[in-house]
Order: sequence, then C-alpha cells, then structure tokens
Amino acid sequence: IQKLYKEGPVFLIKYADGSGYPSGNPAIVITPAEYPHFIYVILEDKDKKPRMIGIFTPKGCATCYRSNGLIWLNITSSGGFCFGETGELRRRWNWLYFDPHVHNLPFKPLIFAMGPCISIHIHSQECVYVNFMYKENHVRFSVGSELELKYSSLAQKAMHRVTKAKMSPITQIHKNL
Repeated sequence: IQKLYKEGPVFLIKYADGSGYPSGNPAIVITPAEYPHFIYVILEDKDKKPRMIGIFTPKGCATCYRSNGLIWLNITSSGGFCFGETGELRRRWNWLYFDPHVHNLPFKPLIFAMGPCISIHIHSQECVYVNFMYKENHVRFSVGSELELKYSSLAQKAMHRVTKAKMSPITQIHKNL
C-alpha cells in the first residue's frame, strides 16, 4: 500500500518501514514481533544516522526521548512516567485505578509532540496512539495493550474469603438454607 502527498512524494509505504517524513526519511519503522504484533520505532528526521526518539512494544511498554537524549516518557505494564527537560519527574500514573466511586479516567488524555509531524496520544492503557500528520495527510497507529491479570489459586482463595467475609448476615443465612 502506498499513499502520496498531493505534491507527489510518498507519504506512507506500508511495509517494513512504516511512514516517512516529507524529506523522504523514514519516520516510523514497524517491525514484526510475536505474531500478530509489531514494534514501532520512531526516528528523528535526519539524513545520516537518525536517532531513535521512541519505541513501543506489543507488551505495552514504551520509552520516548527528548532531543537532549533524556527520557521524556516511559510507559510500563503498570503505569507511566513523564519527565521534564532536565530529567525531573513531572507526572506519574497507574493504569489500575481502583476507586469505585470514580467512573472517569484518573487523568485527562496526555498528548506529547515528538516533533512537527509525530505526536503520542495516551487515553488509557488500551488506547495509546502514535500519530503521524503532515498537512492533510494523517495516519494513526494503535500501540496500546490490554493488561492480562492472572491470579494464582492462592490469590483466588484469598479473594473468595474477602468476598465471603463482606456478605451480610441475611445473605449468609439464605446461602446456608
């Protein structure tokens, strides 16, 4: 699959190297990982030896770098961190937000401009996007992942005991009948 700018140059070639900058340099390199997943690598717009400025794995982990080489954004399977220009922690979040009275996300969607053409949008653990946009041309890659909670039999027994202990006496009477 090939998409072109109105002026003629290639905007997107859908094969191993993803999309490219208007300069013709690759912007997002997409490589196969464990089928059917991919690894997304974001490169800076340089003719020679472009630096990796971001990487997104199918396991929900990602790291993006500032132009000075320091980590800007780090996403893990349990949450994420955002760092300032000098490396200080600016924001931290946890994907597992357990307050039963809150029905919204624990934060507003985060948007990081990786350059004039690429931005990262974080809405939730499942909804993380790498956006490439130049003029009216736009492509969005979904790089989020779902957390798989696995309980051991010991954890399941403990959860069962907690649930049983919270039952009202009337419920326990009906259950025993």
